[in-house]
Amino acid sequence: MTNEHDTKNGNTTPRPERDTDRNDTTRHTDREDRPARHDRPDRDGARRTDAAHRRPAFREDREGRPSRRGPREGRDGDGTGPVQMLMELDQDIMKLLVRRAKLVSRLRGGRDHASSPAAIKAEKEVRASWEKNAVRFSRDSKFTRQLFALLQDLKVSTREESETLSGFTLAPPRKPVTIALPGPGDMRSTRLAAALAAGLGKGASFRGVVLNNALLEFVKALNLAGASFAWTGTWPDETRLHHNAWSGPDADLRADAPQSGFHNDDTPLFFGDKVLYAGEDRLSFYLLLFLAAGGVGKTRFTGGGPLKMADFSPLRRFLPHLGARLAHTMPGGKGLPASLESSGVIPATLEIPDDLDEEAILALLCAAPAWGGTVRLNTSRIPGSVLDAVLGRVAPLFRDFGVRTSSDGAIFSLTPPAYGSDDETAVPEYRPVLDAEISAYLLALPAFAGGVCRLDGTWPALFPAGHVLDLLRSAGLEASTTDGAVSVTAAPASATPHVLLEGPLSPALTPLRHALAALAAVRSPEKTGFIAPATETDETRAIAESFYAALGLSLEEDGTLSPLPEDEETPPVWTSPNTWWTFAFALTAYCRARLRISNPGLATDIVPGFWNLYNALPNPVSGGQPQKTEAPTPQRRRIRTSSHLEEGEAS
Repeated sequence: MTNEHDTKNGNTTPRPERDTDRNDTTRHTDREDRPARHDRPDRDGARRTDAAHRRPAFREDREGRPSRRGPREGRDGDGTGPVQMLMELDQDIMKLLVRRAKLVSRLRGGRDHASSPAAIKAEKEVRASWEKNAVRFSRDSKFTRQLFALLQDLKVSTREESETLSGFTLAPPRKPVTIALPGPGDMRSTRLAAALAAGLGKGASFRGVVLNNALLEFVKALNLAGASFAWTGTWPDETRLHHNAWSGPDADLRADAPQSGFHNDDTPLFFGDKVLYAGEDRLSFYLLLFLAAGGVGKTRFTGGGPLKMADFSPLRRFLPHLGARLAHTMPGGKGLPASLESSGVIPATLEIPDDLDEEAILALLCAAPAWGGTVRLNTSRIPGSVLDAVLGRVAPLFRDFGVRTSSDGAIFSLTPPAYGSDDETAVPEYRPVLDAEISAYLLALPAFAGGVCRLDGTWPALFPAGHVLDLLRSAGLEASTTDGAVSVTAAPASATPHVLLEGPLSPALTPLRHALAALAAVRSPEKTGFIAPATETDETRAIAESFYAALGLSLEEDGTLSPLPEDEETPPVWTSPNTWWTFAFALTAYCRARLRISNPGLATDIVPGFWNLYNALPNPVSGGQPQKTEAPTPQRRRIRTSSHLEEGEAS
């Protein structure tokens, strides 16, 4: 058979006739080292050409690098099955993630976040390319945007950190605790008060506050807009822990009133043409945005991963009623980065929609007095429970900072104090109420170690303060509150119940309930059958299972806790998913000796002085004082000059 004309690529030369038929399967039957196809047990005598029957081959080239076709799918148990393939693939993905994180850090100039126009433009180009290519593997645009935000904020461990995989050992003294300290100030109330002080141009001294990353990032953004916040440690070393055990050395926050007038005739802050980093907290972003909405100009906001993945659609729909507009940097985006364009024209009466979350309403009420003049807010569409919680939190702040309030049905009016008078421009000292969620973990210590814990300060009356005391009492503790303190005392072991407080809790208190459940299961005489708290989501259950496994417990399908089977080993090091689980794991060190955690630094994200206090147990007042270090005496060094060298050579 001949092909007279081969027109491909213009070739008309006849193709030579093949002297061997392609279907001839007997060409190599004369080879002695290979049996015929009909004699081979793994062949059916016919050559398979169907691509569906071909098995991917695995070959090594370039010094062990796997080929593009991937590894061979082996049988179960031979080390090359799908499980092994997935584990190897995960390792390759992790290496790529490390490489990508280093490139992102280089793009941002070595910082965690960069707000320069060049860095924002570069990240916008990378994001646009990501979204263009992401449609090839997923049609879920929300998922791909969230994945990109997570990748941008990925922080990889350094070589020194990865080499110390043994973790941080938790070994508190097995003695009853005796704790008597001023309690931590409420984190949300502190930021609300800081916003009022900056917006009204008032000086204030903040005491008992938790000076963590969220608060520092917030006041730094206010300083960029014209505020004057400073944080220094002003107390003597020997009493610093007693005054503030929660914030470390720099435990004093101060806001100074403007000395040379305001940036304009109405407000002491100016946000025009500013680029502000809002951190990772919604409340901080809402406060900055509503403070900026009262002026004229354009403000650009950036933030961490949670704010990049957030959906601010209700906020975007509400801002036009304030004469402002929120424009997201990325087309189709719903989170940060975004730009606020505001006209400064505030309506006589502003209606608050029902789809704004509670933190947005809190921020709106605390920012409104900074707009100048009386502001009327229509609260008829806000649910009653939300409105009561919001007004209960802001009413003491308005009283402390001189904001006059009045109500006429659903109309809530706010009138700021007059500027200029000396008696109205300073708040001598502001002490927020106790933070119920942070306090809960210290108040729970007597359940694990015995003893007593007393925190000085005003116990809040709002959610979730009541749930904290109910949870501690259900764990067998005796809890009481007075006008200026809250106290918890350990009860006899026989009084420990087998059913903890049920019902929904705030996400910050869920790990504490699991820690108390682990304590009851470990100390239970029968060691089995204790019912663990119900988990609301699959993610929470997965975290709880690893949490219990680190303590030698197994969370069964029916919700009971039992000792781990003998064939299962306790994980040597546990990795905490967030700060609250780290607090809970620190408490359970009284249940199991020498627990180890790989990421203890999460605790200091919220409470910078947590480990100092923890290492000072059982009596942090006397044992937690910072050690005084004397400045090293400079050693006298002999310097040889060139003249000395010349003299030595001449001699």
